[in-house]
Amino acid sequence: MRFFLLILLILTCGCISVRLDPNKIKSSRQVSYFKPNGFDGIRSSFADKSWKDSFDNIISYHTECSNEPALDVEVVFDKYIAGLSKVEEIKKTKFIFNESLAIRVAFLSELDDIKRKIDMVVFARGYCHYNIMLVGHPDTISNARIAFDDFIESFKVE
Repeated sequence: MRFFLLILLILTCGCISVRLDPNKIKSSRQVSYFKPNGFDGIRSSFADKSWKDSFDNIISYHTECSNEPALDVEVVFDKYIAGLSKVEEIKKTKFIFNESLAIRVAFLSELDDIKRKIDMVVFARGYCHYNIMLVGHPDTISNARIAFDDFIESFKVE
């Protein structure tokens, strides 16, 4: 249950926006991807799509589009993690992804003294922000690494 609260917290933070009219924020419909191998779909009102494996690792993506140009990816990332506690950054890289600047950040966070490892890719393109995420227990998340990397590689914005 605490694991799902962490996911809820992360994705809820992703819904925070500085735009003037939150009613005009929509999910992007211009994405394509391959379902993560070894993962089953789960329902989430805070992600566009989510999947879970047998180790309770979750791969998800969340998009936000509006009528205003997207914010800088560093600002977007900071908004996503604003509500988390005890964030310990492990690795951060910048790269070009879907013809846009992206950041990939691996970090640890805690919820009720339970550590979770999070691997997140954040990028903006046009009028949309995109967040692709893997969340799991630090001891089991490595089981999902290949599926997550394959998912990222397959994720395309049209």
